[in-house]
Amino acid sequence: MAHGANALGEDRGAAVLQIVAVDAGDDGVAHAERVDGTREPRGLAADPDDGSVYVACRTGELVHVAATGEILRSAFVDTDLRDVVLEGGRLWVSRFRDAEVVGLDPGSFEVLSRARPDEFAHTDAFGA
Repeated sequence: MAHGANALGEDRGAAVLQIVAVDAGDDGVAHAERVDGTREPRGLAADPDDGSVYVACRTGELVHVAATGEILRSAFVDTDLRDVVLEGGRLWVSRFRDAEVVGLDPGSFEVLSRARPDEFAHTDAFGA
């Protein structure tokens, strides 16, 4: 694995995302540290600029995890989060049962827009 890379895996029994931060030390040997992630993860998106990941959870939390494994931000956004996409300077998360897409600021997790399928045909719901 690359310097500062994350390995992600879900422990289905505990429904917790485990994040393992892998970093090559001065001796050139990879050192791993397990970091508790979040409960009931459903989607994740990697930021290619810094190697961090965004994790969306069924419980409504959105978590931003650095490549080192440090949790940078965690906030409740809304219930039943599923997919997460980082695109065009925004973070997009879907809400499964409500069939809604929520646009957020990736730095603050501030909700910038919300859209449902019936709105797509009538408005510029995504503000693109």
